[in-house]
Amino acid sequence: SFIPAEDSGDIFDMISKKGNELGSIVEVVSELNLLLKNLNQDGRTAKLIDSFSSAAFELKQLSRQTRESIDQKKLHDVIDRLASIMGKIDRGEGTLGALINDPTLHQKLTSILGDSDRRQYLKPLIRESIIHQERGTKEVR
Repeated sequence: SFIPAEDSGDIFDMISKKGNELGSIVEVVSELNLLLKNLNQDGRTAKLIDSFSSAAFELKQLSRQTRESIDQKKLHDVIDRLASIMGKIDRGEGTLGALINDPTLHQKLTSILGDSDRRQYLKPLIRESIIHQERGTKEVR
């Protein structure tokens, strides 16, 4: 049995038939060759890769510094809030401020707690708080 084949000619016949298409391909390849030569001229490709590497490193550093800055800002916010709370307590504002700053509170707690075991721990603590507050108040005035 035979396999029928077309007589397409040799490579030169194919080039002549597809000449316009091949001309475009040759033009694209020439342009690509010129582009690559220009990129590689004077070690530009290596310099470009080094520049990209440096830019990536600097971007990573900037990102880290930004995260640290945000974390520090959060820390400053927490410290500011704590300072505000402590200021309110020192001024006797709120329940905790009243508990710490009211000298009559010691007597009321003592009368509530009586002579229990808790009294031996709470009484010195409360008295020390009151004394400390009175000294702080006198120093401020």
